[in-house]
Amino acid sequence: MTKALVLVGFGFLIAACSSSSENVTAATGGGGTGGGTGGAAGSSGSGGTSGDGGTSGGGTSGSGGSGGGCASPKTECTKGTATVCTDTSSDDANCGTCNNVCPSGSACKSSNCACNDATKTFCTQGSSGLCTDVQSDPNNCGACGKVCPNNNCKAGECDKVVFVTKNSFGTNLGGVTGADGICAAAATTAGLKGTFKAWISDGVVAPTNSFKKSNTPYVLSDGTTKVADSFAALATDPLKHAIDKAEDKTPVTGKVVMTNVKTDGTPSSASMECASWSSTTGTDKFVSGSTDLTTPAWTDGPVKACEATLQYHLFCFGQ
Repeated sequence: MTKALVLVGFGFLIAACSSSSENVTAATGGGGTGGGTGGAAGSSGSGGTSGDGGTSGGGTSGSGGSGGGCASPKTECTKGTATVCTDTSSDDANCGTCNNVCPSGSACKSSNCACNDATKTFCTQGSSGLCTDVQSDPNNCGACGKVCPNNNCKAGECDKVVFVTKNSFGTNLGGVTGADGICAAAATTAGLKGTFKAWISDGVVAPTNSFKKSNTPYVLSDGTTKVADSFAALATDPLKHAIDKAEDKTPVTGKVVMTNVKTDGTPSSASMECASWSSTTGTDKFVSGSTDLTTPAWTDGPVKACEATLQYHLFCFGQ
């Protein structure tokens, strides 16, 4: 009888301990899952139904987990120790990208800095930019980054550079196109910006129909010596100065130049052009110019032979 009571009592003790252990497991299990998951509110909450600790841990941790990053369309930008969520399409301090600051006189519009003054153009310079009038700014003349050789910008146009080639060439130039290529290469070598074409004609193609006729002055490669006030002035006035400087600013004097062009840019002759600048035969001829003259003979001068042993220069005009 005594043994039976002991056994029964021992059984109740085991049952009680087992029940207590399950309750502890449920409580700590729910709380542990809820707190550990952090961002997963749904999963943590469902585990919490086994005990009060699970409900508390799951609900609180889950709601805080969704706070990382920025909601679209905002972007997370950091400057120093500060971090902000911002719209880079309209934020003047983070325009288009983080820490791209729009300078004074401009505002961020559609992810780009734009000038508040509609008459100004926003030009990027280095890591910043500025609002400027491209009609008169010699560093941004007509377009951002277009630098005028002598700081003179008028109505969006720079003064045009004109030079005589330092090197001389045979009369087989490969046509007008070949002559243009020589001018372009000389200008590039000398660091002159923009497009350059040869003042030459094959009887059909000529400056009058192939050049961009400038309304601003033509200057020598030194950037200061004026040759003519405009394309039209080439025909109506003597040159203000002979075209006697090379692309690298060195003097070139006493030289014959291949032209076949009148002062107004039209052909001097339909046949005096070394067979469209492809011949070195002495029987072929060309109308020449000079690096020493300011009279019309600077371009429309004596007739010369297209001989293989002789070489001449080219006038090159900025466009």
